[in-house]
Amino acid sequence: SKFVLRGDRVTGVTLTNGETYVSRKTVIAATPPWDLHKMIDGLDESRLGDIKSLKHSDFAVFLTHYALKEAPRFQVHDYVNQSFATECMINDLTAFRRCYNEYKYGTMPKLFSGHSFCATHYDKSRAPEGMHTLYLYHLVPKLPGNGRIEDWEPIQEQFADWLLEGLRRYTTNMDDANILGRFIESPFDQHRHSPTFQNGDAFGLAMTSRHFMGERPTPELAQYRVPGVNGLYLCGPCQHPGGGAIGGGRPVAMRVMMDQDMDLKSVFKAL
Repeated sequence: SKFVLRGDRVTGVTLTNGETYVSRKTVIAATPPWDLHKMIDGLDESRLGDIKSLKHSDFAVFLTHYALKEAPRFQVHDYVNQSFATECMINDLTAFRRCYNEYKYGTMPKLFSGHSFCATHYDKSRAPEGMHTLYLYHLVPKLPGNGRIEDWEPIQEQFADWLLEGLRRYTTNMDDANILGRFIESPFDQHRHSPTFQNGDAFGLAMTSRHFMGERPTPELAQYRVPGVNGLYLCGPCQHPGGGAIGGGRPVAMRVMMDQDMDLKSVFKAL
């Protein structure tokens, strides 16, 4: 609920239940920029940049997680069956673009363009031996029918079924006999899970040139530090490179290490 400061240096955090945890060197937080002023007493908001003008994506992400007996088998060359990520789409760019453009108006997708990730091809520890996991998602409007974010709750099972049927058209083995379990995360679930995913925006902020690289989320916050608060660093989807899965963990770790005069090459072997 709050960052604890002594002078201009952060020394810990206070939880909503009143407990306080002390930090010896730094605090790294996935706090969205629009909440910083609520969590730092006396913060000069002008030092954060123009956070009030930050724009969110016109769309959200609908997620489904599957436990499978065997990995999906696609109706194409066998090498695709060993891939980590697969995207399916129709061979009609005009229809594809029109579908995405309609998300900003709350229109539900009519054309399947699902993304699937089978991480167990490369990380066997994610499932029991011989079995697999699947991460299947689709871009959708944040507010279905331009209603409320809560409107996802009564339709999420139906949409998850539609998403699965779309994948089945491209595969040969995604029938009920292969599926051990399914877990659904609608934009509403993501919105409730974290204030970073406001209105189900899994990217935190729009992935536009205005919110990218040295502009993400603002030029003042783009170096993963909070100006005027020593020892407080920001990570998460609102920071470069953005995205809910990427999270910005690697670059903020490098930023902290450089500020602590640590040897980056001892940790990041690719440097």
